[in-house]
Amino acid sequence: MALGTSGCSTVTTGQTDHCIEQARNADVHGVYSADEQLNACLETNQLRRDKEKTKGEAFAEDVLISVIDIITD
Repeated sequence: MALGTSGCSTVTTGQTDHCIEQARNADVHGVYSADEQLNACLETNQLRRDKEKTKGEAFAEDVLISVIDIITD
């Protein structure tokens, strides 16, 4: 699982790989730019993940991000 900070969030590697493949296809077919497609796919996956997240998972993620922010400051 990948974790980002500063507005980024958790997305599994499988989801990321799927989004990268979609972005490659978008770039080939010219429907949207690869960056637009990648960002839209990642955002959709994150929204889906947020809905599935338990309260405990959400709290643990918030605490982890806060600790990382404190350490990196």
